[in-house]
Amino acid sequence: MATEFELQLTTDTDAALITVVGELDIATCAELDDAVASVGPNLHITLDLAGVTFIDSTSLQTIHGARTSLAAAGRRLVLANPSHIVMRVLTLTGLLRSFELASGPGPVPQG
Repeated sequence: MATEFELQLTTDTDAALITVVGELDIATCAELDDAVASVGPNLHITLDLAGVTFIDSTSLQTIHGARTSLAAAGRRLVLANPSHIVMRVLTLTGLLRSFELASGPGPVPQG
């Protein structure tokens, strides 16, 4: 049985944390895209993927596009605690090296 999809967005003065649980796929990635778009213009984003049980190519495109857009604006997207399945897909697709990884969902480090 699939884990129900959940997305939570929390922000502080200089960073936002988006926590995703469940299947991140074509049916749910628009919600992630909307959450990223709703984050203030000067905030860095940490995307906590510890609870992701499935990820498809549409979701990879959404995450990679968000990283590219944020970088162009001088902002950062950090992947925190990617689940085993996320790490496997990022590695197999060659996208792992495109992302900054963190071992915890805390605020994005400055720098």
